[in-house]
Amino acid sequence: MAVDLKKSFSEHKKGFAIGGIITVAASVIAAFIPSIIESQYWINKEERENKQQTTVTQAEPDVDLPDNGGDLVDVPGIVTTAPTEMTTTITTTTEMEKPKPVPLMMAYDSNYSYYKHDSVEVAGITYKDVSALLSRDDYYLLYNLRGEYSSLEFDIGHVDGSEPYGGVFGIYLDGDIDQTVSLSASDYPAHVKLNVANINQMKIICEKGDGGGLSFAKYAVINGTLYP
Repeated sequence: MAVDLKKSFSEHKKGFAIGGIITVAASVIAAFIPSIIESQYWINKEERENKQQTTVTQAEPDVDLPDNGGDLVDVPGIVTTAPTEMTTTITTTTEMEKPKPVPLMMAYDSNYSYYKHDSVEVAGITYKDVSALLSRDDYYLLYNLRGEYSSLEFDIGHVDGSEPYGGVFGIYLDGDIDQTVSLSASDYPAHVKLNVANINQMKIICEKGDGGGLSFAKYAVINGTLYP
């Protein structure tokens, strides 16, 4: 069998050429693989960082929420709720409204028919809506305190222009004598202070009148104040 040396040599030469090309290509690829791997690493790292930054931005976006009176605001990535305003009121003793003193009401009864007066003058001062009694023995005034007050203050004095007789006046609380006041027509009104806690009725009675049974000297209860 004859061998074509020329053809064989050509095929071997072609084989050597292809092998050389493959070798060179392999060398080139081997040279660029580290660079490619490193480039891909940085690309992947940058993508991961961008992804993390995007996640943070979605979770906590820098958004100026409008002042809309507490309505819900739709912001992507955020669940918003209306703010709840809590108000705590602390009331101290000084801030609480304390019960205030009240004027003493007019007497509700007397054995003198004209004990209620629209106005009288006592020691030169005019007083309106007051009660007065005669300085006659056993003439009295009755007041209803209803057991609602702790203390009571008032003045009692001679009514200007009435007869110039004096008297001794007893003050009773629920039927028990508390104190007596002696006055003459020329005396300045006497000031009376009473503890009336749980007291329902006050009675002011002329124990003894200087003018006898025909006296028309009047004594008025003025400036009365009830304290809670």
